[in-house]
Amino acid sequence: MKKIRDWSLTHESSAEVELKLFLFDCIIKNLLTTGAEPNPTPKWFRDIIEQMQKRENFDLSLEHFIASSSKTHSYVCAMFKKHLGVTPVTYFNDVKLSYALNCICYSDASITTIALDAGFQNLSHFYHLFKKKYNCSPCEMRSESVNSF
Repeated sequence: MKKIRDWSLTHESSAEVELKLFLFDCIIKNLLTTGAEPNPTPKWFRDIIEQMQKRENFDLSLEHFIASSSKTHSYVCAMFKKHLGVTPVTYFNDVKLSYALNCICYSDASITTIALDAGFQNLSHFYHLFKKKYNCSPCEMRSESVNSF
């Protein structure tokens, strides 16, 4: 957990993205439960975000979500940049990496199983994204989380 904290302190822009993702998720959940719409975020956009966050959709391609919105690829990308400050690919990978991080820290499943469960078919790509985001490998993160308990 110390590595996660240290990572957040040294990667402000990435930490800001994480904060935006967290806050957006809270807003979406609030909107879904209250029915109110305090901000101009379109419903189709909230629907894409909600679908991306479901574990059973991690194996779907980004094109699936874009097609379900009936919007163009460039328009969806522009909306992600406008509302979240990141591309749809970055957002979807961050959702899946957060899921993988949780599994790595709190389960005994193998890293390979976790990566596949998180929707990463290419383990090398998973390791690369994980290390880029958390500044350590999944194995290092697991040993760090075991040592912190």
